[in-house]
Formats: sequence, C-alpha cells, structure tokens
Amino acid sequence: MENLTGKKIKVFRSDNGGEYVDKDFTDYCTKEGIRREWIVPYNPEQNGVAESKNGTIVEATKAMLYDQDMPKSLWAEACNTIVYVQNKTPHRPLGKITPEKFFTGKTPEVSHFRVFGSLAYCRIPEEKRKKMGETAAKGYLSRYSKNAKAYKVYLPGSRKVVVRRDVKFMEDRAFRRSRGMPSKE
Repeated sequence: MENLTGKKIKVFRSDNGGEYVDKDFTDYCTKEGIRREWIVPYNPEQNGVAESKNGTIVEATKAMLYDQDMPKSLWAEACNTIVYVQNKTPHRPLGKITPEKFFTGKTPEVSHFRVFGSLAYCRIPEEKRKKMGETAAKGYLSRYSKNAKAYKVYLPGSRKVVVRRDVKFMEDRAFRRSRGMPSKE
C-alpha cells in the first residue's frame, strides 16, 4: 500500500489469525512503526466494516456458484470475481465513484466484463494441438486474470482452471443451461 499510495500505514487492525501474529510480521510492524490492534476472539463486530464486506462477498459468491450450478471447488475463483467487479463498480460511500477510481484516479475499463459461468471456447495454441485435434476447448468463465489481460476459464473435462486471452463467449449459454439443466427462472 505504501508503495502504491506514498502514504504510510499507521495502524493495522486484525483478528488473531496465524498470519497476523507471526513473529516475522510482528517484527516488521515494530520496525516500520506500525501500531498493532487485535480484535477480541469471537467478536467480529469490532472489525465491523471489514466483516460486513467479507459477508457480502461470501453471500455473492454462494449466489453466483448456485445460480450457474458451478462446482463449489471454484469458490475462490468466484470470490475473486466478486471483488474484481466490486472494485470497478460505483459505491455510494465514495460519492458514487468506483473504489478503483478513488484509489488510482483513473476510471476503470469494464468492456471486458462477461457473465460468470458463461460458456467459453478457448483457442488452443497451435504448439499444443495434435494434427487432427481440436482448435478450441470448451469451458466456463470463472474469473478475470490479475496478471494479464486475460480470462480464467474452468475446463470441466480436466477440472482445471486455465488462463486464456483468445476466448469466445456465449453469454446466453451458461454452465447450467449448457448441460441441459432447466433454468432457475
């Protein structure tokens, strides 16, 4: 955060999770002059804003997975998708601007947004094709890549999530409908 904003962290409030009470992290905070605050165990209301946001993310994740009948094992993919989209969506407490614009000063690009769980055909690179093999793999949108201008696509045949740039989406055909399941409408 300090590198991105140029502002120094003064106070860090957290629960008592192992990653926050670790000696190395505690030493780092002491060295950097960061005051530590811990919430009392089993009292998440002490960290109200963060706990509320986490609850919203979890509920939205469950809704997306259930709506598209996607495997529960993709919960982390869905969580990341929710956070990614929310950071590019206007928020009332920020004066109806997006968290990304509030943080960076730039209006986020959203033209690449697609429906979570939509049918996606990913181009298979020529180097990975067999002579008479497929030119595309069938999958479903599970996330946006953080490190590249690309999508993460769940391939049910191999039960893997792959990063692909060349993707053709069929947003009207999501995971649920493509398997012949009735719509929940």
